[in-house]
Amino acid sequence: MADVGTVYVLGGITAVFLLMCANLVRRYAKTKDKPSLYFGITCLLWALAAVFGILIAVETSLQNESLTVLFYRASTTSGILAYLFGVFFAVALTKSDAKRGIWLSSIAFFVIIYIVWNANPAIEGVVGGTTEFTLTSLYKAPYGLPLIEIIIVSMSVMASFPIYLFIHGAKVTEDRLIKTKSYLMSIGM
Repeated sequence: MADVGTVYVLGGITAVFLLMCANLVRRYAKTKDKPSLYFGITCLLWALAAVFGILIAVETSLQNESLTVLFYRASTTSGILAYLFGVFFAVALTKSDAKRGIWLSSIAFFVIIYIVWNANPAIEGVVGGTTEFTLTSLYKAPYGLPLIEIIIVSMSVMASFPIYLFIHGAKVTEDRLIKTKSYLMSIGM
């Protein structure tokens, strides 16, 4: 049987993100506010990533390695795609014309997804009832291409752009509430 604690935690995460998604989509339907739509999609994709986490725990308990790997890849894809929609949210919220940043973030997304779906992950072990994976690295067995390092650099590229947008937005606004929210969003990203 799957680790009950893992299922409860990931189920709670799923519920919170689905509630946020419903509220944001409802808000978008009323106001046609694009940041609400993008953040609603982000929340939906993070909820989906958590559901795949539950499926990983279940398949780990059933010792079905092939489905566990498939759900790991789907969870990672959903989580990274959510982050890409987070970039779209930051652009829409700050009303930035930032095509270069969107392109860089999109390229980083495709690099990560290419690695996740085309490289065979190595099973590190089972932690809390869930299989943990890693990809090859220059520094860790099995030695190989620096896949983990490429993913870290790609995630840094994806993260730096919205963080910059929020910090820049906080610096140029006079409204104290928007300034505070922008700084909090940059820290959250």
